[in-house]
Amino acid sequence: MFELFHRGPKSIDRLRSFAESASLELRAKIEASVVRQWTRVQELLANLDPAALSSPGVKYALGLGPADAIARRALRSIERGEYETAACLAAALPEETSGRYDGAELESLLAMASGRPERALELLRPYLAPGAHTERATPMFARAALAAGRFSKAYPALHSEALVALIGGADSEGLGECVYQVATSGRPEMWKCMAEGICEAVASLAAECQRAVRDWADPTGDLVQAVEAVRYAADDLAQAGSEGLARSLRLELAAAAEELARQARTAAEALSELIEADHEELVATAGSLLEGEGFSAAQISDEPTVQAPTDGAKSLIARWFKEVQGFGAGGSRQDAGCPSRVRVIAGVAGLGVKAFWAGGRRIIELVEPTPGVPAERAERSIDFDSPDCVSATLAVLRGSVPALAAEGIVAQAITFVRARTRACARDGVRVMLDVINATGSDDGPAAREASGSVAGAESSALLRQAEAWRSVSAWLGLAPWPDAGGVDGQRCGDEEAGQGGECDGENPEQAGDDRLSDTEQAWRTASMLVRAAAAGQLPDEQCELIPFLMTRAVMGTLERERGDELATYRLRPTLIDMIDRAGKRRREFRPAAIARLSEALGTQWDAVRVRATLEKLCSIVLDGANRKVTAEPTIAGLALVGAGLASGDADQLLAGQALARLALVLQRVQARAGDGRAQGRGDHGDAHAIWSELEEAATDAFEAVARRKPV
Repeated sequence: MFELFHRGPKSIDRLRSFAESASLELRAKIEASVVRQWTRVQELLANLDPAALSSPGVKYALGLGPADAIARRALRSIERGEYETAACLAAALPEETSGRYDGAELESLLAMASGRPERALELLRPYLAPGAHTERATPMFARAALAAGRFSKAYPALHSEALVALIGGADSEGLGECVYQVATSGRPEMWKCMAEGICEAVASLAAECQRAVRDWADPTGDLVQAVEAVRYAADDLAQAGSEGLARSLRLELAAAAEELARQARTAAEALSELIEADHEELVATAGSLLEGEGFSAAQISDEPTVQAPTDGAKSLIARWFKEVQGFGAGGSRQDAGCPSRVRVIAGVAGLGVKAFWAGGRRIIELVEPTPGVPAERAERSIDFDSPDCVSATLAVLRGSVPALAAEGIVAQAITFVRARTRACARDGVRVMLDVINATGSDDGPAAREASGSVAGAESSALLRQAEAWRSVSAWLGLAPWPDAGGVDGQRCGDEEAGQGGECDGENPEQAGDDRLSDTEQAWRTASMLVRAAAAGQLPDEQCELIPFLMTRAVMGTLERERGDELATYRLRPTLIDMIDRAGKRRREFRPAAIARLSEALGTQWDAVRVRATLEKLCSIVLDGANRKVTAEPTIAGLALVGAGLASGDADQLLAGQALARLALVLQRVQARAGDGRAQGRGDHGDAHAIWSELEEAATDAFEAVARRKPV
């Protein structure tokens, strides 16, 4: 029977035809034989081409047992962005399988990819009740809630994302529901968790608006290119070895400075128009931008498919929608935000902006926040720039009823974001004018006269221009302008060139000019030592350096690239959810959480190891132990795996698994180093194997945490 399935769809069709024409007894025997071999048969069916799944024979075979493998294959197709393939696989599933959780998750993901997250909420809601699939269904339901604009339903599963969406959308009603949920949870630690999340959400929104202001000033990137051109020309001039070369480079620097002044004037005009526009002009500008991207304006009273999840018609200012075709809403993040240029308009105007999907449409709304109590008259105001932001927010949350607390926090947050956005725009105008004034006007003769000063006529003019260039570079968020290079470095070159001297940092052999970071240096050194150790050519003392250097390279990269993902305020909700009961001396973790972590980390991570590492992580995140999460790959790996499982982020999960594997290999290396078997003595084949395994594990971990290949 298995051989018939192995031959392909045509053979399966013939089997179906034979079974339908056979006697009832013979047909029962055929189906019983298939059921006995169902595990193997299901794997064969899962590996068929999606088009073959529509054949009558395959549909008949799929109806003989649960097609979980088909559902899992469809879920993997969605992870790879192959939505059409996943839809074909989902259509082949029998109704019995569709009623299982895998089928519900598959259908919900396809619904979100087609811009209908409300359907996903309906499918996943039955699995939120305590049961075998609750842990998988909860983050998926939260993702669907974010996509559908029901941001409060995503809290606390997607803690940070939900708070950013609620505050950014000026949804004080939704935030009030979250505050009420915390107040009635009976878990006092959730208060601080929420306060930290609110402060971080406000800071994130302010930073996003500031980035959007920079994009508004330089939408094409020409300003950044002009700044970089001036930087390179100044660096080349500082290193000129002869007067003839320096004369040519001065002309190049003068031309680059003139181009920078022209781009700065354009940016200053754009930012000035943004600041000076009134409320109606800003809303009209947002509409023009969105209509240019295919959106259409919608009336507040349009059909239900365009209505907001929570109507809020009194505070709704404008709404735009865009139809999506097929799986046009699919992607790595179903809850992608609004365009940055609309975000900056909302920030300047002091409005909330909401972006969500409904009825196959992408909808963007501008919302007027509820006024609340003005900050100057409020009994408890929050300074979101202050180190005491968390404690002040905590006092507001606990100091009044949830609805009033939420209104006050949202009003103060929107005011803070508006002030930061306008300040960033005003700073941009100032630094652009400084560049224009330092270089001269954009008239031809005046510009050439200014260029003569750039050519070195007066040191004060050079310093004034260099300071203006540094200011605009810093405002754009570019790399810091080097103090020892640029036009400042020209003076050193002029003074020492005749004496054969050199400026500090010009010698490529000096450490100050090394372009490699500490982590990259550690990685290169460790890789070189690993190759020597594998060949048995390395002394014992130097072999002991390899694990240290590998760990330093990987963990340094982890802290630089993913430090924000391992912040305590992000990990705290996940860890609190894993705790069943916290006693005076020890915590008791939920068995389901331990089992899920063990399964994700691999067979070598038993429940005892997971529980011990989880206790260390809780002592850092919940108890405030004087230690970093990135101190050890074991702790960091478990933290990333837990965060990935909670949020459904496959990238985080992969990085955590790579770190966990590296931790196990490092333990084996250190264990073997004690008896000398992996240090070039004794069995060289064994030494080669262990060092090769370490290099492979470290490379995988480096790539996973850095999202790139090591240098």
